[in-house]
Amino acid sequence: FVAGVFHVLWNYLAKSSDNKIVFLWIINTVFIVTYLPIFFLLDNPLVLSVKGWMMVLISGLSHAIYFWSLGKAYEAGDLSLVYPLARGSSVFLVPILSVPLLAEQLSVIGGIAIGLVLVGIFVLHMKPGPWKNLGHFSNTSGSMWALLTGGAITLFLLVDKVGVGIIDPILYTYLVFLATAVFFTPMVLVKGVSPIQKTWRGQSVRLIILGLLMPVAYALILFAYKLAPVAYVVASREIRLVFGTIIGAFALKEGNAPLRISGATLIALGVLIL
Repeated sequence: FVAGVFHVLWNYLAKSSDNKIVFLWIINTVFIVTYLPIFFLLDNPLVLSVKGWMMVLISGLSHAIYFWSLGKAYEAGDLSLVYPLARGSSVFLVPILSVPLLAEQLSVIGGIAIGLVLVGIFVLHMKPGPWKNLGHFSNTSGSMWALLTGGAITLFLLVDKVGVGIIDPILYTYLVFLATAVFFTPMVLVKGVSPIQKTWRGQSVRLIILGLLMPVAYALILFAYKLAPVAYVVASREIRLVFGTIIGAFALKEGNAPLRISGATLIALGVLIL
């Protein structure tokens, strides 16, 4: 729940920034630099099995794709639509894939709860009007980017579930974000360093705070993986969609508040049942 609340916060700030991809890259870089001393205090931080390194690299690559596509989505679409579409698609995909790939089991009640989350996302995207227009949905040019983001999320969620089973979550968190920087940096530097300098000068304090807190939220999720099936953890996190929808509808004045709050309520109900 704490991780979900913070996740909404940094997505809101990323959406509000001028250069969204650079904003996300700087957050990741701040984390790597500031937490480097802790990394060296860990026992044998670079001594991992081949499988462990594979999990780190795959997760890092998928995180880089996630940050890049999320920035593209926010450049093209509303927070209250892009955010639930990107996150909600993983709620649908993770349970489907975790059963055959990770041998996890999903109870009937758990399946119903995840179904409610998906129905809530469906309602979030409905256009206002009579019920005969039920099949008409709000659409933005950011939708495809949001779906790509959801695919990347699905990949690193499944990989991370395996990764924390063989690597300490604290060490795993740092290594994943370090690998993310390796893959993400070339995507950002395509347009040179001037966008980085401009974003840093205008928002350095905000970026430092987010860089310090982002890995804490991520580590909370990794520890949660040790306590529950990945499908349940992922769906429980989606309480953040409620906060994201409210912020998008009111703070950013994106409109369509009644339907979006109704969808958010269904999501909250699904989480409660879960």
